Amino acid sequence: MQTGGDSLLVTFDSIDGAIRCAVRIQQQVPVLDGEQSADRTIRFRIGINIGDAIADGTDLHGDAVKVAARLQVECRPGDICVTRSVRDHVHGRLDLTFEALGTLNLRNISRPVEAFMVKTGESAGVSGSKGSDTPQLPDRPSVAVLPFKT
Repeated sequence: MQTGGDSLLVTFDSIDGAIRCAVRIQQQVPVLDGEQSADRTIRFRIGINIGDAIADGTDLHGDAVKVAARLQVECRPGDICVTRSVRDHVHGRLDLTFEALGTLNLRNISRPVEAFMVKTGESAGVSGSKGSDTPQLPDRPSVAVLPFKT
């Protein structure tokens, strides 16, 4: 994980895990906001790409990282934008709907990138693959405390 300013860059061992995490974040943040006024709420924009992230100390570099960072700029707050390769990897395995955004010319990226928005509404199943027995999130906020690996 890398932080910079008001952003986080997180790497995952699987693209399925990255998508599941992003969808759950986007679904749970409004729940956690509760009755807060609009000026007191927070919304994230998430960009997801697949590829190599090259570690240089605590920094991560590479085209995959740059594309993910540029994709999140294309999102509205609360959205998740992914590349075609991400969509193609999880399409049919995760019960999600993708909306085509078309081919985007992203800043400082030499080639056009075909992008999709992940639909995160109630119909966007984050329970895992179709037919999974994984429980759905509760209607009320919950907290999980997980140890950090050192």
